[in-house]
Amino acid sequence: MTADNPCAARRDGIVKLVADFKSLTMTTDRTEEQLAALKAAHAAPATIASVQETLDAEQEQLALLAQEGKAAAEDFQQQCAGQPLPPGAAAFLVT
Repeated sequence: MTADNPCAARRDGIVKLVADFKSLTMTTDRTEEQLAALKAAHAAPATIASVQETLDAEQEQLALLAQEGKAAAEDFQQQCAGQPLPPGAAAFLVT
């Protein structure tokens, strides 16, 4: 029934953004660890460059998710005054 309740629909969207952000953060952390290990092992430059490119793309996507999350959280606060933000959404407001 979220279509009938705009605040519920907004909440659902924020919950998805929080989950996507957490998941991508974990992926990015693993990629950073992989890159550090490759550098420490003096891996081939092409391999390091490839992983660096992946990391850069992940970090760019994280930044986009953070912006989208911030906008969604601010919209929720304005449109659904008095209702608490979904768990994890407050972090978007400090980015």
